Amino acid sequence: DRTRARLAVLLAESGALDEAFEIADEVSSEGFASGLRSVYGDEPVRDLPTEAIAVVATAADLNLQGEWLADRLRARVARRNGDEPTAQSIDAHTLEQGQHRQRRVSALAATNTLLIVLGLAVLTAGRHWSRSTGARPPDLVTWPLSDGIGVFLRADFWARLYFSGLGRLPDELARSPLGSLLFDWSTLIASIPLLLLTYRHLLREPRGKTTDPLGLDPRRLGLWTCGAFGIAALAIDLLGTQLLAWSAWSLGATGHWSEGFDEILIWGDGWQLFTATLDFAAWTPISEEIAFRGVLFLALRRRFGAVASALLSAAFFSSLHFYSLPGFLATLWSGTVWALVLERSRSLLPAIAAHSIYNLLYVADIVLVYR
Repeated sequence: DRTRARLAVLLAESGALDEAFEIADEVSSEGFASGLRSVYGDEPVRDLPTEAIAVVATAADLNLQGEWLADRLRARVARRNGDEPTAQSIDAHTLEQGQHRQRRVSALAATNTLLIVLGLAVLTAGRHWSRSTGARPPDLVTWPLSDGIGVFLRADFWARLYFSGLGRLPDELARSPLGSLLFDWSTLIASIPLLLLTYRHLLREPRGKTTDPLGLDPRRLGLWTCGAFGIAALAIDLLGTQLLAWSAWSLGATGHWSEGFDEILIWGDGWQLFTATLDFAAWTPISEEIAFRGVLFLALRRRFGAVASALLSAAFFSSLHFYSLPGFLATLWSGTVWALVLERSRSLLPAIAAHSIYNLLYVADIVLVYR
């Protein structure tokens, strides 16, 4: 109900009243739908005092007090009641909060720029080092296309089955401690079949000249070299995605406003924020890099060239995220970069590290700007 209520207010603020009222009707909180229509409709709202926040924020089961949405409702009610001083006071507070968040955006942009500059510097130094020493990475270990595709599809089936089951849990079970565990650690639990299938069919028997085909032992590549590959990959990734975003924006191609909008990061409690951050920063990078680069890319690599395999695996990676065209292209770029980093370093660790930091930057952007 809270998510629907917030979405209804956001849509009403954007002027999409018909859609907002339709979603408001789905909220079970008594008085919400009628209160929203009173605030954003054409009828007078003198029967709704400003402090009541149009029934919306005072409903005990919605608990929207203190949020930007509640402030917008209060300002609208005050202005429609002719209480301009109160409305202006709320607007001033909203503006102050917006300026504070703008400073956070500037700090995040500076951090991104610093990471790009650092990564490009490391990349330049690494190329010079490799030319001067003649260092060569070990041979890339791949597996038959049928083995890789088989593992990938079976792991995807079990993950989809798990997430589908979560959506069908009875309300009582979903609200229980067990239900919370199943939801909070969903990515970790859903990735267990992938790990087991990968180990059983691809890693258990040594292939080629190494017993660590994914390069998951940091001693093999070396911590410094692994870190250098990771920061260089992150810099190339950030630079490319930002250029794609600017190009799409200049051409008028933008994603839906809800793209990248994560309600748990914005409105979740402390524990939910912790588990969501851990999901983005650890479980998701590990599972996705093993699945799309470690399994799929290395299987395609046996049949096709490095660049073609990187593009094919990245295209599949992007298509499963269901983004808009700009989002699809950005994810395609990221997947291609991470696959080619695996090709060059012979280790999945730099790609996991770059993916993890990239996701952490996303979390920081959402939490610092919107929470």
